[in-house]
Amino acid sequence: MKTRVHDKEILLIEDNASDAQLALHYFSRSGRIKSVRHMATPEAALEHLRRPGLSGLPALIIYDLDANEPRGLTVVDQIKSDPKLRHIPIVVMTNTENKDAVLKSYQHSANSVVPKPTDMNDYLRELENIEDYWLNASQLP
Repeated sequence: MKTRVHDKEILLIEDNASDAQLALHYFSRSGRIKSVRHMATPEAALEHLRRPGLSGLPALIIYDLDANEPRGLTVVDQIKSDPKLRHIPIVVMTNTENKDAVLKSYQHSANSVVPKPTDMNDYLRELENIEDYWLNASQLP
């Protein structure tokens, strides 16, 4: 399969600085996406997405969801209820195996829910899987 290179960016919502750095490094080396913008909080991500004069929207949002955070899926709801943003696919990464939490993510209109491995190599493999599917196999708006 031919690897496509996108002229858009990924928005990474990740509160763990080490995981964010690892993801940023991975995507910069893969060469399939123009850039990755990192936001440490969902609130910062929403503020960025709604900023007047924003030159372009991300092709994909990867959101590290803390399943224990009660406001965690609010950002997904707000993005999916905004007519300018709702088309952006949201991949929720979570370290929980709780089936109710996974179901709740889909009920809040996440496009995909994937496990967030604790092992660095497994985490990189999961990022590669996300990239392969969403930036190679899928057609993004």
